[in-house]
Amino acid sequence: MLTSNDQKRAPQFLDDELNMANFAQSVYENGRKYIECLEISEFNNYPIHPTFREESQYALNEETGKFENEEILPNGICTLKVKEPKTIDHINAGDVWETPHADIWFASFYLENEKDQKFYHLYQNEVGKWCTNYGKIGTPGKQDTIFMVDEAGAERSIQSKMTKSQGYKLVYKNFDTPFKMENKFDSKDNKALHEKLLEILTQNDPDLLASYMEQHIEQGAYSEEFVGTLFRDYEKAIKENKKRVNWKFHSLLSSKAIPED
Repeated sequence: MLTSNDQKRAPQFLDDELNMANFAQSVYENGRKYIECLEISEFNNYPIHPTFREESQYALNEETGKFENEEILPNGICTLKVKEPKTIDHINAGDVWETPHADIWFASFYLENEKDQKFYHLYQNEVGKWCTNYGKIGTPGKQDTIFMVDEAGAERSIQSKMTKSQGYKLVYKNFDTPFKMENKFDSKDNKALHEKLLEILTQNDPDLLASYMEQHIEQGAYSEEFVGTLFRDYEKAIKENKKRVNWKFHSLLSSKAIPED
């Protein structure tokens, strides 16, 4: 984000040290030198709108300062604190530009203990399970999966690490609590998705459903509760037309859901 503003030249030292090749090796290792803290919050249009991938890109209109189809693009507020003012000398309030450097997919909390040179990373993986990555700063560390954790448990884990005895400080987070965002967007953003999927289900064509999901639905776009509600509505519609329920649809729908703990 610090170097991708193509309208203004970033300082050479940033270009040299935070280029894409190095950045991809370790987000935290390379960003730590210049970034004190990064927080992303107040999400809108998440998960991704069903029609989001119908176009290859949503370019910025430099005249208006808005993106194409901005009303459906996932967005949030990014708060970035830097260690040295010179790293943002080329950026002014109100600047708008395109950048690929934003992670909004799953909850992520990264902490460091400067005294002991240790890090602790609590995050959700691609199927919504909570995981930890921890160890010495500068090493890959160890990976563990936390079973049966809930929102309260995740918050307790983070807060316990930030006590005086543990000595960790929050460096990066990309979600507000509560962590289970599907509870928030099932009731609002997925209403249109529910209607579209129900329309496809009532056509009784598994290949059509599979094709639509492959093209338009991201992994973890909805919860298992969403699947249950949708399938009950499908069963009701099918029975009214005196047709048999196709249980293959349930497996297809569940394949994209975030499993419940």
